[in-house]
Amino acid sequence: MGESIAHAADPNRALLDALARVAAMFPRPMPRVRDLALCVELARGVETVLHAAALGRGAIDIAVGERLDALSQGNLVLKLGSASVADYAREWLGLNASTAQKMSRFARKLRERPQLRAAVWAGEVSPRRAQAVMPVAIGDAEPYWVGRAKLDTVRSLKAQVNGGASQDPDEDEPWARFCVDLPPEVQPRVQKAMELAGEQLVANATRQQRFEAMCQEYYGAYGEPEDEGAAEAVAPPPTEAEIEPVKEWLEEQAQQWRFLSQLEPIAAPWTDPDARRDPSLLHDELRRLMSMRAGWDDVFGHMAMLFKKVKGWYFLGFASFEHYCEERLGMSLRAVQQRVRLEQRLYRLPSLRRALSQRRISYEKARLIARYADDAGVDGWIERAPRMSCIGLRRALEGHEDAKMCARGNFSLPMPLRIRALAAMAFRAARRQAGGHGSPGEWLGMIADHCIEVWEKASPRKNAAANSVRKRDLGLCQVPGCSRAGEHEHHVVFRSAGGGNGRSNKILLCATHHLQCIHKRWVRVTGEAPDKLRWQLGVRPGRPPLLDVLTMPDGSYLAARRDWPDSFPPPGVEVATTGRASEEASSLS
Repeated sequence: MGESIAHAADPNRALLDALARVAAMFPRPMPRVRDLALCVELARGVETVLHAAALGRGAIDIAVGERLDALSQGNLVLKLGSASVADYAREWLGLNASTAQKMSRFARKLRERPQLRAAVWAGEVSPRRAQAVMPVAIGDAEPYWVGRAKLDTVRSLKAQVNGGASQDPDEDEPWARFCVDLPPEVQPRVQKAMELAGEQLVANATRQQRFEAMCQEYYGAYGEPEDEGAAEAVAPPPTEAEIEPVKEWLEEQAQQWRFLSQLEPIAAPWTDPDARRDPSLLHDELRRLMSMRAGWDDVFGHMAMLFKKVKGWYFLGFASFEHYCEERLGMSLRAVQQRVRLEQRLYRLPSLRRALSQRRISYEKARLIARYADDAGVDGWIERAPRMSCIGLRRALEGHEDAKMCARGNFSLPMPLRIRALAAMAFRAARRQAGGHGSPGEWLGMIADHCIEVWEKASPRKNAAANSVRKRDLGLCQVPGCSRAGEHEHHVVFRSAGGGNGRSNKILLCATHHLQCIHKRWVRVTGEAPDKLRWQLGVRPGRPPLLDVLTMPDGSYLAARRDWPDSFPPPGVEVATTGRASEEASSLS
């Protein structure tokens, strides 16, 4: 890293070290216990460590969200070479993009409620309780609701605010996997339709978005009112609202679980108030905070996995695991479940755990590898991951997954339940068009055929030179680590400076990188496209750029000089493409 700022060490480091030693005493798998009293004591022991780890981790998340929100103001994140806070957090901090956006929005809402913000930063009010009272903790009513948030449960606060009926807009919708077997002749047609869906949307559209567009197109053409009944069959899982009476009764019986360990609040770590207007200072602070967070996350992941495995929530008097997560951990169910699933995969893939613990790969890269890679190929992906950006790794993994699906002869995709419901309606319409005959795979082929017929006619016509550059760059922004579609053609050597109009002087860029970062000289690119370019990101007067890499003829990067996350190699080491999509990534990724 370049010039850094002297910061105070983590004030809770001694607590974290003690928790790590205690967590190491709990083995995996846990011993089978049949005695009820022993089960309760075991659950209490695990919960004590888990609760403390969640408090420490959550306190750092509050500070991270505050800094990310500051970075989103004005053009600060652009000065670091990233088009958005989401891209910055994913590539530089190893933090999931959607998680970073939620943390930033939460910090922004807190800033509008100073008393609630003070209580959250002091650790007196959990994020889930703060989210419950945010709609009403405004103006003169704020002190009252801050007081209630310090005393009442999340369930009670939601009931007081809105009867528990509304849903947090930041809450993730439920997902499930959609899978159908495809006849060999249908596979290329589905792939073609997915490619065209990307052209109709944007080049970086997710596979879920492309599949949704296919189903919408077909249902819009052939759907009938009776097809809507198919969506009702894809019923969402039981909601927590259905067990509200059970929650209320358990809270009263357990007196809000006062028999569990009651730790002192853990305040969010100190952050430099002078850093709000300096992107370099914010960058340094965020890297420091994420380094602190890693230790807490290790303990939290291990204990959350054990607690869920032994069904500790049941023995301690909670209505469900979600009930426990909200009330004791102050976190959403999905956030905890994702961390538990990663921990389970890390135990199955010890080499991935070693790479993560040694900081050879970031948390987000480990999550991607654990999600997509199989046991046989994980070592290869671990070896490649440090030489790729997170977005490049994700595209390569998705492309590899698509290739495996073709080999298996099926179409398998996790998606939100609303898209599954739409697919059920489209499939019913296709079945009717087929006279009630055929298989789901054949109906998907009918949907694909219709989309191909419609979208090929509607595809925008561009000149051959523009199509050539777009095809070469896969329609994606070429700035290293950018996840956006390439909307503009940029002349590496400006036309005003004598640059030509040939392919070697053109690259695709997103609008933000082109109009803001390039033309304001926060990002520089020189050389010849596609494999003789030099990228400099985060160009700062009087200081080296944050990232300085050369593209090589084989499509790799040579780090000329870097201040990149620890998961990247030192200067002079060839690294794989981050800005351009891997050739292994299929057109569906």
